[in-house]
Amino acid sequence: MSTKPTIPKTYDPISIYYDQGTAKVKESLAQFDHDQLVLVAKTFTALKSKETKCTDEALIAKIALTIKSRANQGAAFGDYKLPD
Repeated sequence: MSTKPTIPKTYDPISIYYDQGTAKVKESLAQFDHDQLVLVAKTFTALKSKETKCTDEALIAKIALTIKSRANQGAAFGDYKLPD
């Protein structure tokens, strides 16, 4: 019997990005297995299911890029940029 993948309730890659940048988001994602990465993508991004069918490394890169893009949407008209 398989169990549903879970991620810690306190895990928030957007907050990690705001506080520490893209590299730390990627580092934090590396702790998860593929099913958990798919769950992170489903929870925090708009990636389609077919976009998650790739290697873990590629999925981590896609998630991190999407998180960065989402976090910077509000900064587009501000006089500041978030750290990379």
